[in-house]
Amino acid sequence: MPKLAKPFRKPGSTTFYLRRRVPQDLRAVYPQKNGIILRSLGTDSPTEAARLFPGANAALEAEFAAHRQSVGLWPAQ
Repeated sequence: MPKLAKPFRKPGSTTFYLRRRVPQDLRAVYPQKNGIILRSLGTDSPTEAARLFPGANAALEAEFAAHRQSVGLWPAQ
């Protein structure tokens, strides 16, 4: 069973991040070395991070969908 997505804090950092693995079909668009994308939530409060996380995650999903649509991968056939 997959883990639920939740805010991530880098070791030694106080800021929370959205941390997601880049989908295989978009690796050329997001050429991160390890296939992980980090987006800062701009807060060090766990409560605020939990509030901001769903919106940031939805924005990243919309970005992924826009890239898929621009290269003809969306909607899936």
